[in-house]
Amino acid sequence: MAEIFILNIGGNVLCYYNSDAQKNENGMDGDNANPHMVASFLTGILQFAEKIHGDEINSFEMGNKSIVITSTIFTESTRIYYVILSEKKNKQNLKSLNQKLDKIRDQFELIYKVEEIENWDGDLNFFEDMVSEIRIIIDGDSRVLSKEERKKKFINLWKEKMTGLYFTD
Repeated sequence: MAEIFILNIGGNVLCYYNSDAQKNENGMDGDNANPHMVASFLTGILQFAEKIHGDEINSFEMGNKSIVITSTIFTESTRIYYVILSEKKNKQNLKSLNQKLDKIRDQFELIYKVEEIENWDGDLNFFEDMVSEIRIIIDGDSRVLSKEERKKKFINLWKEKMTGLYFTD
C-alpha cells in the first residue's frame, strides 16, 4: 500500500494517488485525515526542516509509515514536492520507494512545463494524466519506458490535450 502526493510549495495537492482501493471515503486508510490535511502537514514539516537545518528531509518514519520525499526547484517560487507514504518494512523497501519516487518526478517533469505549473488555476483535472503514470510506476508495469518511448508518449499526450483526439504509434 502506498499513497503518493505531488505538492506545490504552498501545500496544494497537485496530484494524489492511493494504491489501495479499499479506503474510506476520504481516500485515507481508516483515519479521518484527507489528502489535503496530510499535504498541509507534510509541507509544514518540510519547510520547517529546511528553515531550521537549511536542508531537505529525504525520509522519515511515523508510526508504521515510511515517508520518502524528493523535490524539484523549477524557480525560486516554484518548487514541487514528491512524497510517498508507505508501510514501514525494511531498508530494501526504502531504496525501492526512492527509485519509484525518482521515476514519478522524472515523468512529472517530462509531462508538465514550468509555465503550466506556475499558471495552474487550481483545477486538479489538469494533472489527471499524472495519475495514470503513477499507477504504472507504483502498481507495476514490467516494462520500463526508454527515454525515446517516454518522449513519444509525451508527444501523444500533448497532441491529445491540444486536439482532443487520441493518437497511437
